[in-house]
Amino acid sequence: MRHTDRATVAVASAATFLCLVAFTTPLATLPATASALGSGPEGQAWILSSMSIGLGVALLASGAVADDLGRRRALVSGSAMLAAASLTCAVVPTTAVLCTRPCGNYGSEG
Repeated sequence: MRHTDRATVAVASAATFLCLVAFTTPLATLPATASALGSGPEGQAWILSSMSIGLGVALLASGAVADDLGRRRALVSGSAMLAAASLTCAVVPTTAVLCTRPCGNYGSEG
């Protein structure tokens, strides 16, 4: 295996891992996140729903974006989008803002 092949596999693996972490972390910390935001069971339902629906939409849209822009550009722009959404969600004041978190998943699917 050539050096460039190894680097490509490493970058693709790291991007996949980052996407999985970005998707599963809010689900694993759901009760603590909802209580920290002052949300009840309805807030937890909104968080769960937004993550699942967001992932489904992201998978469909990211394939088209990668076809149009190219895989490398889609990966770079998607990583930037994921970073921006993660920084935004790190300082969220309400459940409604946290439900916009799937926008970051759109980026990570690129």
